[in-house]
Amino acid sequence: MAEQEKVAVKVEDVENEVFNKGLVQEPIQPESNDKIEELRKRVGDVIYDAFVVRYGGPNRCYERFLIARDWDMEKAEKMIRHAISFRLERNLDGNRKEEELDRLAEYKEQVGPLWILRSWGFSTEGYLLIYARVSKVNLKSFLSIPEDNIKAFYLEWLTNVFDLQNYSNASIRDPKDQVW
Repeated sequence: MAEQEKVAVKVEDVENEVFNKGLVQEPIQPESNDKIEELRKRVGDVIYDAFVVRYGGPNRCYERFLIARDWDMEKAEKMIRHAISFRLERNLDGNRKEEELDRLAEYKEQVGPLWILRSWGFSTEGYLLIYARVSKVNLKSFLSIPEDNIKAFYLEWLTNVFDLQNYSNASIRDPKDQVW
């Protein structure tokens, strides 16, 4: 049998699956190690399930904060506590009321067309590809939008990026086992 040609996958082809159905399979998890277990214990008083899921799952969540701080435990703990506090203050992982959802839809309509960052799709290795449409910058229009609306839009966009990263890291998407 001839080897299949590898192709990238466009985001539009997976958004319905990710954002409407959720992940069918859990993201691939790194092996646990002493550092991951220590960080898990240190933040056990503040951690919550939705945060762990958003940041990649039971081991990957902790690993990404350790990697971001060069495996320095104190710095990783400080960073994860700050991230948790930040997300809780803004209700980024909680249940949202209809008025909040309406406001977010308004921000998306207002900011979305001017947003230069786009999720294009996934590389042949399964990595999320994001590009900036710098030639499309309309600074005058963008600066007319209230800063809080831009911030709210950005946080929603970034949350979707996390979901897409988890999708690309799901075991059914393992590049060793699947042609992209």
